[in-house]
Order: sequence, then C-alpha cells, then structure tokens
Amino acid sequence: MSVEELITKLENIVDDIEYYDVINGLDVFLDRLEFILFDCNKIVNNLSIEEKQDNIMDITTLKVMFFSELIKKYLEKTTKDKYTYEINDMFFLGQTSGYNAKTDMAIFSPLGMSLNSISDADIMKTIFHEFRHQRQTHFANIKDFKEMLNYPSSFIRILKNKIPKDVYENIDEQGNIVDNSYYNNNYSRMYIEVDADTTGLFLLRKMFYDLYDLCPYKNTLLKDKVKKIQEFLILKSLEVEENLNEQNRLQNIYVDEITRMNDITSEVVKNGKKDSLLFIDKCVKENISYAYPVFDIFKNNDGFKNYIEIMHDKNNYIKEYNDKDKINEIYNYYIKSDPILIVSDYIFNNNIEKIKEFIELHPTFKKQYQKEIIEMINLLYADETIIDLLVIKKNKKLIKKDI
Repeated sequence: MSVEELITKLENIVDDIEYYDVINGLDVFLDRLEFILFDCNKIVNNLSIEEKQDNIMDITTLKVMFFSELIKKYLEKTTKDKYTYEINDMFFLGQTSGYNAKTDMAIFSPLGMSLNSISDADIMKTIFHEFRHQRQTHFANIKDFKEMLNYPSSFIRILKNKIPKDVYENIDEQGNIVDNSYYNNNYSRMYIEVDADTTGLFLLRKMFYDLYDLCPYKNTLLKDKVKKIQEFLILKSLEVEENLNEQNRLQNIYVDEITRMNDITSEVVKNGKKDSLLFIDKCVKENISYAYPVFDIFKNNDGFKNYIEIMHDKNNYIKEYNDKDKINEIYNYYIKSDPILIVSDYIFNNNIEKIKEFIELHPTFKKQYQKEIIEMINLLYADETIIDLLVIKKNKKLIKKDI
C-alpha cells in the first residue's frame, strides 16, 4: 500500500466514526483499530525517510482523531459523564495535549504527540489523561451531594491537593500564566496528574474487555479480536508505564495516597519541603474563596464544618441515599485529608495510640494548630490524657472547665 493509499484509508476510517455506537458497533471499531495498530504501523515502518517526513503529521492527525472519538464514546458509556475535545496544534504549542477548564475542552496536539509519544498506546493514554482532567473539573463544580455518588470517592482528596496550585498561580490581566512555579515544582506530586496517569494506564488495559462485556452480540470471532487487541495494548502500556516511571511520575507514595486512601505522609515543595497534609490543609482554609463549589457541601457559614457536623451529614446521607459503603468512602477520603478531622476521629473513638502516632508523623501539628486543637477539644470533651498530648501548657487555661 502506498502512502497516499494509506492516508486515504485512514481518512475513510475516521470519516463516519462519530455516527457509530461504540457498543452496538464494536465490531466496526475493532476492525478499524486493528488496521491502525497493526497494518498501518507496518506500512509506516516501511516508508522511506522522506515519505515519513512528508506524511507523518497527516497520519498522526488521523490516528488522534480516531483514538479521541473511540475513547470519548467509551468513557461516555462507562462513566455517564460528557466529554468534549478538539484537535489543535496551536493551543498548547509543543505539548502533546492539555485541558482548558474555561471552555471545558480537552485539546490534543498531533504535532506534540508525533514528537513526544513513544507509541499509539502512549497517545491513547494521553487522551485518557486529559479526559480525566475534564472529569475532575466536572466533579469540582457539582453542588448536590447526590451527584458525588457518580464520581470516584478519591476526587474530594484530589481536588483539595490542587488548591495550592490555584492559590500560588500568578495570572496577568490578559489571563496568561506569569508564575506557575508551585505546579512545576510539584508536578510529579500533584494528585490531579498522578490520578490522570494511573487512570489512563488502567483504562487502556481494560477498555475493550469492558466494551465486550456490554456488547449484546457476543461471538467467538469478536471475543478473539477483543483479546488480541486488548493484550497488545496491555503489553504496550507496560512500555508507557516504564517511561512514566523514568520521568518520576508514578511514585508509589502519591499513587497509594490517592488509590488506597493511605494516610498522607508525603511532602510538597514550597520554600523547601513541607508536610503535605498540613501545608495543603492550611492553604485551603486560609484561602477558602479558592475552594471549588463541591466543597460547599462540607462548609457552613463559619467555614468548613467540624467533626460532629460532618458525621451528622454523613449519617443523614446514608439514610437518604441507601449507599452506605460509597458514602462512608467519600467521607473517609475527606476526613483523612484534614488533620483536625483525623485527630477528631481518634478522640471520638478514644484512640490514644493513633493520636501519638499522628503527632510523630506530623511533629509541627501541635504548634501550627493550637487554636483549632483547643476548639476541637472543647467540642469533643477530650480527657486529660489527650489534652496533655495535644495542648501546649500555656494554653490549657483555654480548655472548658466542665470537661
């Protein structure tokens, strides 16, 4: 097949793909993807250097168009969210992709992908990555707790982690970013990025198994084709993962703090290294206007709700929506991203050993949070042992006498 015939074939593949349903038309998507992943790449590898130079942008653009539509349709079926994108080489010049929150648009650059992507699987992972940012932003803007049930529970922790980026980002009158140093210094630590990368890899490895499960017309031929393509993508995703690890973008501590609800013991960079849990929490509470609409669910007129109010809300939502496990998970992610709520939970359950452990992990907590600690102790009527652990001696006079 000549390069002209290849481009014509790819154009035909892309032309009407938006009109096909990804489940009922799964066989169509598989046939076309099989050609792109196997036949197309063989043809490209056999092109002369001149032919590659002259045509690689057209070929990459058509691939990106197909992958974007395929992944969009898959995500809309499996997440019940809406995704929008555009193919644009100029918006994020030189980069593979980006997400424009102002227009709610994922933007994919064939030029950036042809220069920076190591494989078709890497391109697909990048598309998943930007669509994940779009989903994170949709979550940030919800105002009704019921909507939270349709999103990953980890999103509430992920968004809190993002707020310092917004606080320290310096934007000029034209809307251009003048200083983005916090984000740049913490890119590999940012939950939004770690989540987008890990999710991209995860979904790349299961997309076609998911679609086959949903497909109403299963047969051996279709099953074999799904297996062939999915196993190929799994193999290629390992190369992508290795590349991400070389860039230090999948550090276990951050992956586990997101996906396993681990205690937050990591650090961020801001005038040196800081305790991530305490630094981000202080940043959020001292810049409450930056909190996204979804955080209004956890606020009252005085600011963020205390432990008693949070537990009251949680129990009411469990009764209202009859989804105890999901609601517990949401609130556990939220509580474990707030040092005062963490310690409040330990006090409420009289878990003195966990309080001691927390102080050891976060040695500046007592000094930084004395005002909040005293309010918490007066709210929960902590005993003398806990008061001795948490309250600086000179502040003990501020503790209510009727405890």
